[in-house]
Amino acid sequence: YQDYLEARAAAEDQLERKEASRQILARQELAWLRRGARARRRKPKARLVIAHRTLDVEQRHNDRAEPLALSEFESARLGARVIDLEDVTAGHDDGIPLFRNVDLLLDPRARLGVVGPNGAGKTTFLDVLAGRRAPISGGIEVGPTVRVGYFDQQGEALDQNATVEEVVAGVGNKLEHRQVALLERFWFEPATHRAAVGTLSGGEQRRLQLLALLAAEPNVLLLDEPTNDLDLDTLRALEAWLDDFAGA
Repeated sequence: YQDYLEARAAAEDQLERKEASRQILARQELAWLRRGARARRRKPKARLVIAHRTLDVEQRHNDRAEPLALSEFESARLGARVIDLEDVTAGHDDGIPLFRNVDLLLDPRARLGVVGPNGAGKTTFLDVLAGRRAPISGGIEVGPTVRVGYFDQQGEALDQNATVEEVVAGVGNKLEHRQVALLERFWFEPATHRAAVGTLSGGEQRRLQLLALLAAEPNVLLLDEPTNDLDLDTLRALEAWLDDFAGA
């Protein structure tokens, strides 16, 4: 990822140098044409038009036309109490614990990272926080203002048979103008709006899951390996948005 950022910075520097050269050449061309003798004024009209167009051309990048529209999403107000765990033990359905006696007072501005080897219980822990899995023992209290958004590993929250339109607008509803615009800002072309979720690529499904999650304005985000299947543009946009996220 660091190599990618360095290469992208170098590419942007090169584009800026090319753009500066193009602007200089176009202005020189215009200046020459305007200074031309009267006898040559008819002939260079086409060149004048071309020079003006050259000045008007926007700088082109290899990236998508618009950045990911994460800045449009806000979060609901979060009170002082978020999620409290007291002496929680949890595990798989077979009743064998993956972790025991966990105490946690999640602060409204907390940034909590959960690390460990595969099978240690990280996803189970997040499932407990999200209310998807009941603990084997212990107590859980959730604050009255908490609105959890869970970005799970595999996009399991998305119905593979539902269409993109149904995920965003709800079953039986049509997309509103704002929702159509938002889908476009999330790089979903109109041709994909009626497509089944199961026909989308892994990256497209993750992006759609992210859109649906943030549209609900959560104030507590649970991100389980959020970089899975995300392209680098989406990853960078998500990182920047999380820096300013007001919740836990």
